Amino acid sequence: MLLGLAADAWIAIGTWVLVIVTAIFMWRQTQVAKEAARLQLFVSLTQEWQGLTMRSIRKQFALALLKAEDGKPAGGIELDETVLEFFESLGYLTKTGLLDERIVWNYFSFAIMGYCLAAKPVILGLIHSENDEVIYGEFGWLNRRMLQLDQELRGKSEKEIQWPSEKVKSFLQSEVDMF
Repeated sequence: MLLGLAADAWIAIGTWVLVIVTAIFMWRQTQVAKEAARLQLFVSLTQEWQGLTMRSIRKQFALALLKAEDGKPAGGIELDETVLEFFESLGYLTKTGLLDERIVWNYFSFAIMGYCLAAKPVILGLIHSENDEVIYGEFGWLNRRMLQLDQELRGKSEKEIQWPSEKVKSFLQSEVDMF
C-alpha cells in the first residue's frame, strides 16, 4: 500500500491517466491534420486561381464584363461563369470554416471585391431570369465578409473602402492585361 491505496487502485488510476493522455494526444493530432488539410486546400485553390486555364478564363470573363452593357454581354455572347463559380465555392468553403477568413482576405479579397462589383448586373440578371434568389449567394456572402474584414483591418469606414466605377474598370483591365 502506497499512500493508503492498494495496488489495484494505483493500476486503475494509472490506466485512467494513460487513457486521458492518449485522448489528448489523439485530439491534438486530429487538429494538426485538419489544419494541414485546410492549408492544402488553400494551396490547391491558389494554384487553380493562378493556373493557365483559369488565367485565360479570367481574361475572357473580364473582357466580356468590360464590353457588357447593363450587365448583358455584348453581341449576345454567353458569359463563362467559371470565375463566379470559383468564388461561390470559395465562399462556401470559407463560410463553413474549411478555409480561414484572414488567409482568404489576404490572397483573394481584391479579386473578390472587383469581380463581385463588376459582375453584379450579370448576377442580378441570372437571379431574375432563373427566378432564384440564392444564385451566387455564397459569393455575395464572401464579398460582404471580405468588405467587413477590409474595414476592420484597415480601420476605415464602409464608405472609404467602396470602389468607384473607375476602379472596377481598372481592375478588369488589369485582369485582361496581366495575361
